[in-house]
Amino acid sequence: MKIYPDDDRGLSGKVRSLVGVGNLLLEDNMLDESLKSFDEALVLDGDAGGALQGKVKVFAAMGNEKLVKGEYDPALEYFNRALEIEKDNPEILQGKCNILNQKAQYLFQSKKIKDALSIFNQSLDLYPYNKEGLNGKGFCLNRLGDFKAAIDLFDSVLGVYAGDSVALEGKARGCAGWGEELLDKNDFNLALVQFNNVLKIYPDDDRGLSGKVRSLVGVGNLLLEDNMLDESLKSFDEALVLDGDAGGALQGKVKVFAAMGMRS
Repeated sequence: MKIYPDDDRGLSGKVRSLVGVGNLLLEDNMLDESLKSFDEALVLDGDAGGALQGKVKVFAAMGNEKLVKGEYDPALEYFNRALEIEKDNPEILQGKCNILNQKAQYLFQSKKIKDALSIFNQSLDLYPYNKEGLNGKGFCLNRLGDFKAAIDLFDSVLGVYAGDSVALEGKARGCAGWGEELLDKNDFNLALVQFNNVLKIYPDDDRGLSGKVRSLVGVGNLLLEDNMLDESLKSFDEALVLDGDAGGALQGKVKVFAAMGMRS
């Protein structure tokens, strides 16, 4: 090229050489040098496929280096630069999705729940059925008190990934939270349903057992008010099977026996 600067054969050979050098440097994790070589190739031939593909790989590698350091925004920037070259590259899209999920998880652990939810939604925009995004969004909704929506999300995960431990934990928390909310509203029958759902997942869960006892006592008192004494007694007895010291259930039985005595 020193002799004939515009020689097609010389230009083509130099482009191929620069791409080859760039790939060797990439293999050695010399990312800045690799990127420089690919860029030089593209100056000579803007459509050099090997150089464009090489840049995508370099940006992905740079992004992953940032991700390892917990630098989520710079990592996303590199993956976005890769997607500017190959917008439908599945590996790059998956990598970006992974970064978003990790960033959202960090925000969740930092108690920035609404911010975490926003990032999980971005992850789900890329891959609507990615398990980490769905589970993460579900835990955010639990923390925000939107228990029904959270439970629906966890159920959708379990419909595809049966027995997924994270989704099961999230569903149990959601059911417990919803049950406690219903108890506060004296909606004891629906609360009982939710605590039973908790115990289907974790039979010995303290929160589930405690909530079920409180629900049974509440149901028993409602039945007592309606003078459905046998049914009321049954509800109090079921509570006492779970907790023999449940004061509300013992007091309820006293009232039931008194009412039965008066009826007799």
